[in-house]
Amino acid sequence: MRPRFSEDVALQSSVPTAVRKEYLYALGGGRLLYTFASLHTEKPLRRCAAQILLALSQEPFRLTVNGAIGHYHAAVIKPRAPRTCKIAAGINVQIDPSHPQFRRFRTIGASGVLAMNRDTFREFDADFYRAYDGRLTIDAATSLADTILNMVLSRVSEVRPLDVRIARVIDLLKANPKHSLHELATVVGISYHRLSHLFMAEMGIPLRTFHLWRKVHSAMQMLGEMSIVDAAQRAGFADGSHLSHAFQQLHTWTPSYFYDSNRVKIIARPRSRRDRDVKLGAGVPS
Repeated sequence: MRPRFSEDVALQSSVPTAVRKEYLYALGGGRLLYTFASLHTEKPLRRCAAQILLALSQEPFRLTVNGAIGHYHAAVIKPRAPRTCKIAAGINVQIDPSHPQFRRFRTIGASGVLAMNRDTFREFDADFYRAYDGRLTIDAATSLADTILNMVLSRVSEVRPLDVRIARVIDLLKANPKHSLHELATVVGISYHRLSHLFMAEMGIPLRTFHLWRKVHSAMQMLGEMSIVDAAQRAGFADGSHLSHAFQQLHTWTPSYFYDSNRVKIIARPRSRRDRDVKLGAGVPS
């Protein structure tokens, strides 16, 4: 039985006003959990991932999505919906394009945002504040994120099975992100123009955006085993600067932001005995 936090107790004991470290729980499987003391963007951003945002303070946060301003304590943002935000302490559960349930978020309406009742998640407040303090284990964080996701999915429509041609394209890019998009169209037997339209209809994001995301993700997974230049070239980028620019285009921040241990602590399962350092490819906020 989790202890229940009142808003006042939570605010006083777990959400200090001072700037503090952020925690990125790299869960794998196309999802992550990210905590922050403040998140403020002024330029509209189109992120690849679906985002589930939960306030940890009494004050609602402000979102401008598709040009409409709203105030929320809990909300889900559709992938690629242009948004700005101003949020005090909060939790972001992110669902990336590789997650099996990602496609369901494209069914969120034209507003691009789904308001949720924050009280729906109240029983998990103790775990939210542990995550905010960096005190959740990776297993506990995974369980928490999956529980939140399942609660949100109960409000999101089902979708039909993925078109086999798009599934083939996704598998090919996962195996080799250096494939050209015209090569992929040839393999699945349709024109590039038709493939682009079909991909957007099935996935809710442009094929070129997904291709870039896959290349960046692949390169980030290789860091720690090789230099950024080698990882960039293996993933299909010209050099490390090209990779860094693409990363920032997708994620707002540069890779160095997440490698700065004074700002962000990444928590994940080690991939092997020889590779104890967490790799950025396990997940970064989009």
